Amino acid sequence: MRIVIAIAIVVMFATAVFGAGSASARGPSPAQLGRAGWTCFNVPGLGVHCQSPGADASSATIPLLYFFDTTDPNDPDAELTGTELLISTDLYHGQPCPQEGLDDYTDLSGGGLPYFACHHR
Repeated sequence: MRIVIAIAIVVMFATAVFGAGSASARGPSPAQLGRAGWTCFNVPGLGVHCQSPGADASSATIPLLYFFDTTDPNDPDAELTGTELLISTDLYHGQPCPQEGLDDYTDLSGGGLPYFACHHR
């Protein structure tokens, strides 16, 4: 349930910030999100990911927006690919990641991040 609430909050925040008329049909770009206070960064091999204002690495869950078609965090034309939810390792207990077609979330702890990740398109 927390996953659904976290994703809904990200979508509502992005809609409120950009309004129905100011964001393209593709959704906000990394450049637009950056101007609105989001932190956007390139994840090598996975494209730009954007974290909402107020979220930090100590959060139990971190919702992100991601853009697979760019490596530039300031790209004004990148197309929104989807959302990603990070769940801290102490909260992950084998719940499925149905949107990615996987049985499990992706374990990021090998890369030094204490999270499991699931992309949603």
